[in-house]
Amino acid sequence: MVFVRPVEDEMQLQNLNSLSLRDMRPEFRQQFEVFRNKIFLECPTKMMNNKPVNGRMMGYLLEQYIKAINEGAVPNISTAWENVLDSEVKRLYENAMKVYKDETDKLATLSELPIEQEELVKRPVSYTHLTLPTICSV
Repeated sequence: MVFVRPVEDEMQLQNLNSLSLRDMRPEFRQQFEVFRNKIFLECPTKMMNNKPVNGRMMGYLLEQYIKAINEGAVPNISTAWENVLDSEVKRLYENAMKVYKDETDKLATLSELPIEQEELVKRPVSYTHLTLPTICSV
């Protein structure tokens, strides 16, 4: 697929990464949309060990391969994939802990304080349900 130039002005072309899509030519934007839709519709989700691989995971996997090659080693796909999963689990854990902490911090500022001990015990347990979708996405 051949695209028209995104902008006519040479200076803007030199600084293309600082422009938003709406600053580019309508013809380019239209071609870009067609191309993006084609990718989303025709490219299957990348899978590894029957798990979908998102862009962040793919980038980390490539970093692992490049690191191994630069160190003169043969990339080990299993080890690289384990590193990707470890990284993703760590990221999700940190996100879940942030959600849990934010919710428990809100508990300390409730206008309904003091509350019964039963309720105080129940609320943090309910916060774990907010974090489960995040954690279960791996």
